[in-house]
Amino acid sequence: MRMSIGVIQEDFYDVTKDLYARSILGDDPFQLAYDLTIIQCAWMVKEVEKNKKAHAKFGERINRDYISFVRDGHQQYAPLSHARYTSLRDSNPEAAEYMASHSIEDDKKCFVLQAADAVAYEIRRALNIVHKQRTGDIRSQFNLFRNSTRMAIIQTANKQNLLNTVALHKPGEPFKLTDIMENVFHQNIRFEV
Repeated sequence: MRMSIGVIQEDFYDVTKDLYARSILGDDPFQLAYDLTIIQCAWMVKEVEKNKKAHAKFGERINRDYISFVRDGHQQYAPLSHARYTSLRDSNPEAAEYMASHSIEDDKKCFVLQAADAVAYEIRRALNIVHKQRTGDIRSQFNLFRNSTRMAIIQTANKQNLLNTVALHKPGEPFKLTDIMENVFHQNIRFEV
């Protein structure tokens, strides 16, 4: 399944004109989006576990699932990514219950990363169309997974979300995103057991 949080780039660059905000959010939206997505993935695994428990037979044991993360080794952030992942996990103990390994691979050799890049491109393109930062129609490639159980949820982080993040953090501090773990959605979300 794919989880995604698109950071509205126009809002990001507007907020990070302020040097203090930039010291918290970073120079570009990639790291923030990556951290938000990691925690949202942990939330999804938590929701799958709740769904399994709700559908379990009396006395049936439900094993906990964990999520492992694979990151592209050619990205500029790869050298510091494991330390950042560890800090994020340590700062978000509820999410950490569902977070397993973190590794770096070559996207030229790792098919999972190639597929993730293609999906990320389609999500980013669709979000840009929805938020009027790009014209055109949503492509058939996006529609391949939009109505399937392969896409869990796509959200956006807008200017107000970014300002809230700045207000709640200090420079250099890992993001505390526990509130994502408490999300409740009532519309059109299916978790396959």
